[in-house]
Amino acid sequence: MPMYATCHSRTCPFQGGAWALPLGGVLLALAFPNGLLPGAWGDHPPAWLAWIALAPLLWGVVALPPRAALFSTWLYGLFFYLITLHWVSLFGVSPWLVLVACLSVFPVLAVWIARRVARAAWHLPLAFALAWTGLEWLRSQTLYGLSWAEIGASQIETPFAFIAGLGGVYLLTFLMLWMVGAVVQHMHDRTAPRRVLPAVFALLFLCLGAGWLQSRGAVQRWQHSPTAKRVTVVQPNTTRGLTPAALVHGVSEEERQQRLQALITLSYQGSDDAGLIIWPESALSAPPYEAEIVQLARDTGSHLLIGAPHYQYVDGMPRTENSAFLLGPSGTVLDRYAKVHLVPFGEFVPLRSIIERYFTVRQYDIVPGRRHRLLQADGHALGVGICFESTRMEIARAYARQGAGKLVYITNDAWFHQTPAVRQHFNHARF
Repeated sequence: MPMYATCHSRTCPFQGGAWALPLGGVLLALAFPNGLLPGAWGDHPPAWLAWIALAPLLWGVVALPPRAALFSTWLYGLFFYLITLHWVSLFGVSPWLVLVACLSVFPVLAVWIARRVARAAWHLPLAFALAWTGLEWLRSQTLYGLSWAEIGASQIETPFAFIAGLGGVYLLTFLMLWMVGAVVQHMHDRTAPRRVLPAVFALLFLCLGAGWLQSRGAVQRWQHSPTAKRVTVVQPNTTRGLTPAALVHGVSEEERQQRLQALITLSYQGSDDAGLIIWPESALSAPPYEAEIVQLARDTGSHLLIGAPHYQYVDGMPRTENSAFLLGPSGTVLDRYAKVHLVPFGEFVPLRSIIERYFTVRQYDIVPGRRHRLLQADGHALGVGICFESTRMEIARAYARQGAGKLVYITNDAWFHQTPAVRQHFNHARF
């Protein structure tokens, strides 16, 4: 007897089948920050949309024949990623479409794996939730990994975000898929065991309660920790787009001076009793050796953490690293962290020899740093990450194992102007 069955009942919410899945993909995209919903709805979309949007996906998994299920889930992923990652077109239409085409394969793989491993029809929701979550984790790994658009990230402004305290965003993704899948399975197959649905409900709220207790304990430990010096974060609010011209031409001297003066002025304004002053990623276009920066450190008596490139020659070849420089109160550079996980096309071009023949790309590649290591500032161990690294939970865990007292992530999302990428990045970083 097949694991699926075509629904002929009038109670079937997606009678006829596959047409509902592309609409579900669009609905899931609207649960993330997007440019389609107006105003605050686009920046803070209703998180409950994600739960509803998963219903057509899980219906396709448990109810459609194999070919229809594979094709429909591909359409679901295609529509979801086309909308959610539309901001990638800032790098060019081709990178956007290539990325979407690659990511759209993962939902299809999840269905194929689930159908292979499930031993009974009522196992499908669990198998699919495990497969999707595993593939979500897998695509975040390696140098080319993308920790973005995980389903659980849609819940960052709901109480369900507490679940991430137990197993990260991936545990939340898994529970959402299994929960909706159990409901859909219950509606579709009246012969499935009745105990599955209440068991999944109980697990969801058990994890929610445990996550809340874990987060509450973490807040209490922070509140009773020794008083630290004030930290000043400086944001000059300058913009620079990812246009072909911006990728080819560097920052002009006039623009560089305007940015530097804005940073220094703001730093003096917020320097009262500041033990650490933080500037954004790529705040400077050269290492922070200017006399004005040295004088700022001396006048304020503060440590400075400044995002700037680091240039050096290795075996006669130029090497540029996206770095965070730590300066002491004397103005000398005490240490430096180099970004390890780089952004494809944004900081380096995969298959450069082929792609640059047809498209305008950045002139040179940034080189990744070697490892994540702590920076020491006045007895405080800082775990520093840069931009996209804020979306990778394993980096924060690595710093915690090394004994980091504070996590500091600097970024420069001015590249993305007013696109949903800014809010999406912020939401992912909060996990």
